[in-house]
Amino acid sequence: MTPSGSIMAGFGIILTSIWMSIVLSFIPLLLSIIFLHFDFYFINTLLVYIAIIPLLVGFAGIGLLLAASFRQYRILQPIIILVTIGTYIIGGGFAGVNMLMPLARNIAEIWLFSIVFEWFNPILHNFSARLTIQQQLFILSAGAVGILLTFFAYRFKNKRAHTGGQ
Repeated sequence: MTPSGSIMAGFGIILTSIWMSIVLSFIPLLLSIIFLHFDFYFINTLLVYIAIIPLLVGFAGIGLLLAASFRQYRILQPIIILVTIGTYIIGGGFAGVNMLMPLARNIAEIWLFSIVFEWFNPILHNFSARLTIQQQLFILSAGAVGILLTFFAYRFKNKRAHTGGQ
């Protein structure tokens, strides 16, 4: 029920999720700097924020596709959300894979989300100033896939709405 169509609503959802992710990430960042005295490297942190935007687009595209696919099965939505949060916790968040417990380490070594978070550790802690070309290509590809999944999710939704009418 948007004046611009449902695909534009999907892109609005993506922009909102990016905005809220960035804004909400400032809370633990500031708390870590103030109370835990973490070293803060502005340029490195800015690079991580810029590099994470295409990943957020990719993850939002996956979320929109899942929401469109399981629209009729609302019981699956909270399960997917909890599994996603659990994978972040199991993967150690921004902790290094080598710092995790053995079971979590085994999972984190093959889990895509943990691997991507591991890429940002050297930049956040000022051990490296940039990502490799392969990492940059993967991140940009994730953003492109997210946009394609958004188009697919809303095309899928539009076709379903017409065929399942009254």
